[in-house]
Amino acid sequence: MKRSLTGFAVLMLLFCFTVAAISAQRRGPRRGSKNPTPTKPTTSEGGEADEPEGGISADPRLAKIQKEFVIETARLAQDYEKKQDIERARSCYQQILKILPNHPGAEEALEKIRASELNADRKQLRISATEGPQNTGIDVIANRPITIHAEGSWTFRMEHELGPDGMKIPDELRDFDLGSLVGMIHTGQDPKDVKPFFVGKDAEFTPEETGRLYLFMWDTDWKDNAGRLNVEIRGTFNKSK
Repeated sequence: MKRSLTGFAVLMLLFCFTVAAISAQRRGPRRGSKNPTPTKPTTSEGGEADEPEGGISADPRLAKIQKEFVIETARLAQDYEKKQDIERARSCYQQILKILPNHPGAEEALEKIRASELNADRKQLRISATEGPQNTGIDVIANRPITIHAEGSWTFRMEHELGPDGMKIPDELRDFDLGSLVGMIHTGQDPKDVKPFFVGKDAEFTPEETGRLYLFMWDTDWKDNAGRLNVEIRGTFNKSK
């Protein structure tokens, strides 16, 4: 990352957010609120209440442990960021959000990590309408965000001699609009098992697997088409030929 968060300042910020979140939860809803939330979880038949998911416990002892966990985890995240171990830093912030959903400090840190990854690298290329899946020379990385922006226009053609009943769109072309920009990620499996995904003019996604990115027009016969699109890819990825 170009600019890591300042350790001490952010740690204090996280501490303040944590204390504020705990205090707000213990105070309960304000008077006059339309949909007040019970301050204590209840159960039927007089049994002991379960702890609410995704929040500080009503049990003071458990609440103390949770608060200490958040503070220590924030400190650990800062250490990982200083060492440029972004994946572990991300994991720490995600763990904080499991205890305190919408925690401002953790959410802001995760957003900064994502923004940095989306601007880590970029590549510009042209995708032709007259070719099938085209190798972008980019290997996307699992759990790293990617954006694709396309500009320009191309011509889609489909010519068939038809009778009065016309023709149905082939089954293999029903998933996306004809002539749209789509992509595929090859991870080494049989090409027949690779599922395409819609890209269009703008797309942002986080791949689940690492693999080579291909882009092309949604068609089955590209020879009669014309034109090309200018495409820019941004994100965290590996470049190769």
